[in-house]
Amino acid sequence: AFLLLGKARYFDQQFVPALEAFNYVLAYYPKSNNIAQAKVWKEKTNIRLENNEIAIENLNKIFKVEKNLKNQDIADAKAMLAQAYLNLNKPDSALIYIKEASDLTRKYEERGRYNYIKGQLYNRLDKKDSANLAFQEVIDLNRKIPRKYHINAHLEQIRSSDLTTEDTLALRERLDKMVSNRENRPFLDKIYYTKAAYYMSLGKEDSAIANYNKSLRETSTDNYLVSRDYLALADYNFEQAAYKTAGAYYDSMLGKISDRTREYRSVKKKRDNLTDVIAYEDLTLRNDSIISLVTMSEDDLTAYFDNYIAELKAKEAADSIARVDKIRNNEFFNSSTS
Repeated sequence: AFLLLGKARYFDQQFVPALEAFNYVLAYYPKSNNIAQAKVWKEKTNIRLENNEIAIENLNKIFKVEKNLKNQDIADAKAMLAQAYLNLNKPDSALIYIKEASDLTRKYEERGRYNYIKGQLYNRLDKKDSANLAFQEVIDLNRKIPRKYHINAHLEQIRSSDLTTEDTLALRERLDKMVSNRENRPFLDKIYYTKAAYYMSLGKEDSAIANYNKSLRETSTDNYLVSRDYLALADYNFEQAAYKTAGAYYDSMLGKISDRTREYRSVKKKRDNLTDVIAYEDLTLRNDSIISLVTMSEDDLTAYFDNYIAELKAKEAADSIARVDKIRNNEFFNSSTS
């Protein structure tokens, strides 16, 4: 009961009370069959409390003291060691333990997640071939794991592909096939983003922009991914000297990330520097419009304003027709319901 209480508190992010529950098990039920689990969960909690060094020391003690640990308990402990080393920014050490965890666990969902993390760590260490093999292990599990791991493993493989040596047509067909698969609809935001990055790396900017916008149009709960879409569009427009549009995209991007991050401060500074540029651009545009009118001949000026007046009249007539149609529709609806 205390073990379950500790887990419940852990998942409710009440880490100090969770630690108290696990300590209670360790103090008063040292001969319990659940003692190994209690020890592992205690260190999971320590990691969430950022006591990484303590967790690493205690987890290593578990391996020495507990002689009858089940493989699943060892797998859980190894995964926790990997997390602790990741928190300490030691990916080499984390990789060792996550590999052991993926080999020991008998739960397919965990194996898929651990192999996916393994692939990410290989990528972080710039070992692309090993990363792709790890992601292929995730893909091979197919329907034994949640769909999100399967899809993300495919996308990671595509992102890490070397377009100078890979068959770009095969990669595009692979992405198109993922888009057309109805099972992948919840992940279209990620697929379109990867497709956009693929086109951008090939220099096909129009296709890339179209796919960034498709990614944004999908309903996404991943704010970080949405921020990458906005950032890519902002940077592209900045490079094209479309500063006003770039500024709007930077604003949208900043709304999707924490204002406490280094990236936020960097992008905010860039956006603030654009304010004067955008103001100067608007002033120049207005002045150019005035100068173009001043330099027109009398006949050209008359023709310009005649056309402008005709456009205003046409718009006013269209608006009037729309208002009349709306009134008629409301009258018909009211008469038919009364």
